[in-house]
Amino acid sequence: VGLGKWCGEVLESPKGDGGFGYDPLMWFAEQNATAAEMDSVLKNKISHRAQALNALVAQF
Repeated sequence: VGLGKWCGEVLESPKGDGGFGYDPLMWFAEQNATAAEMDSVLKNKISHRAQALNALVAQF
């Protein structure tokens, strides 16, 4: 099992045009951007999914 955690804040109104789902509502202070405003390379590098995959790979 791989576990990933990506802590952010939920905005009251959407910001940004990229991503999908709740991406325009999730604000990440370290990146000074919502998930929708990040380019896919950065988002895929730091997301909870990337962290979970890296944790899983480290087990083997």
